[in-house]
Amino acid sequence: MNKRNTLILLLLLSLGTAVLGSPLQTKRETRAVYVATNYRIDWPPDTFNEEVQKNSLKQIFRKIRSMNFNTVFFQVRSNGTVIYPSKIETFSPYFKGKPDEFPDYDPLAFAVKTAHSLGLEIHAWVNVFRCFSGKDKQLLNYPQHIAVQHKNWIVEYFNEGKKSYWLDPGLPEVRNYLISLLKEMVENYKIDGINLDYLRYPGRFFDDSFSYSAYGQGKPKAAWRRQNIINFLTQAYKELKKINPLIKIGVSPIGIYKDESNASLTGYYDVFQDSYAFLKNKIVDYISPQIYWALEGTPKLEPVAKGWIEHSNGRNVVPAIALYKKAVASEVPEIIKTLRKLNADGVAFYRYDYLDKINFNGFKHFTYPAEMSWIKLPDVLPPVNFKAQVVKTFPLEIKFNWKDNPKNSKFVTPQYYSLFVKNGNGLNLITMVPAQKNSLNLTIKYPSKTEYTFVIKSVNKLWNESKDFSSIAVKNKFLSKIISLHNFGRAPMLFEQSGKMILSLTANQQEQIEIILNNGSKKSVLNLNLEKGRNFIPLLTLKKPLTVEIKFKKGSKVFRLKIR
Repeated sequence: MNKRNTLILLLLLSLGTAVLGSPLQTKRETRAVYVATNYRIDWPPDTFNEEVQKNSLKQIFRKIRSMNFNTVFFQVRSNGTVIYPSKIETFSPYFKGKPDEFPDYDPLAFAVKTAHSLGLEIHAWVNVFRCFSGKDKQLLNYPQHIAVQHKNWIVEYFNEGKKSYWLDPGLPEVRNYLISLLKEMVENYKIDGINLDYLRYPGRFFDDSFSYSAYGQGKPKAAWRRQNIINFLTQAYKELKKINPLIKIGVSPIGIYKDESNASLTGYYDVFQDSYAFLKNKIVDYISPQIYWALEGTPKLEPVAKGWIEHSNGRNVVPAIALYKKAVASEVPEIIKTLRKLNADGVAFYRYDYLDKINFNGFKHFTYPAEMSWIKLPDVLPPVNFKAQVVKTFPLEIKFNWKDNPKNSKFVTPQYYSLFVKNGNGLNLITMVPAQKNSLNLTIKYPSKTEYTFVIKSVNKLWNESKDFSSIAVKNKFLSKIISLHNFGRAPMLFEQSGKMILSLTANQQEQIEIILNNGSKKSVLNLNLEKGRNFIPLLTLKKPLTVEIKFKKGSKVFRLKIR
């Protein structure tokens, strides 16, 4: 490149270098989305085409991951049916049209594999004691459905003219049946957690006179009912942890615990759900109370959430919010800020379908799910033989390879590898790769440095990173050549190289900017995160005359460069 092909404009600016990747937040938080399968309201779609079903789920999980969520509460049991081949319970009719007709794939296994390939935790969302509601009468006519097969376990409940069918929590055989069902899931699938919904009675007028007469032992019925729920959860927690000590057990209880002054339905009094006892007794790893009200609703979200967090007893509290309510949907960012201020361990969105309908673009940066310090794994070691090959210099394309550390035992293995780029004294997360892979192709569309230092760490199943890491420096020969041809000062420079415009900027501090390119017939917009140092930004090829406008996101500074 000679000087007559170089276009230089000088402005007294102080800008920065484009940041590659996004900072991994120091505070971990669970960011969950409920994905419902009951009535097909989120998935599967209304088709029996298996490829359409699978592609639909891929799109759902990809969108969730693209918005920087890290957890999916995936409904696996709803109307007394499950979405995996079970030896215990009826398979859902939503996949082939009839109960116990199976597709050529296992929906739960496919969901687990898809979620893990994207770096998402997946928790099996289970409707526990409610086993039928709605109008799908083919299930109630199916001889193997639980409401038909075990009629003596079932209580019909009427509420506002609607009938639903519930398993009686007071019957030991019911509790044992449900625990067997949960154990089957944990034994056969690599799910990360179980989220228990409808872990309660339907209401005060539940006809459990038979079970109470048989097992009540003269105790007050309300206290006996609460104890039945606690007994079930205690047994489930103990037995599931024996199978998999790393499984995360959670409950989605009614949002109001006891306060009857603000809500018509309370967990403690109306549905006999003593959720504070779940936390006190440490028979859950997390609780996701259904706090489905706005900040200024009735009741108000903040004091309700505060009550749960104050009674957490060291367990995770991940409040669930109702996206289907307009008042809630309109203030999602403010709700997230409020929950963070209260030191909640995250937030759960009910439910997926409403993500398209609310004004929320996702979380700015990715982070790992909240830590559960009482669930332990030995430290995992970082990968070895970390290598990088530059495939292309403009844009910069790099192929990485590595190997698992041979000192990792079969009991301590990585779940993911996390790739970072060094940024000053910190690390910015670029991407995560499932542990089954040991290579990655990376394209940096806007290379900004003559040399990048990349770091790779192992991440175990609990999202704990290896204490050590492997690193490698990658040189950008293209930018090195440009720098050798010019004596760059602090002023911005705009020059042409190989038919492309390149903007050079220098900064004292981190900034966010918007660059607008306009030549009268074509307009392009770039949004970049900048950091301290020199920044080289390759621009789209545009014909002259060209106007380059630089806007700062903070403040009102605007700068324009014109080339004729």
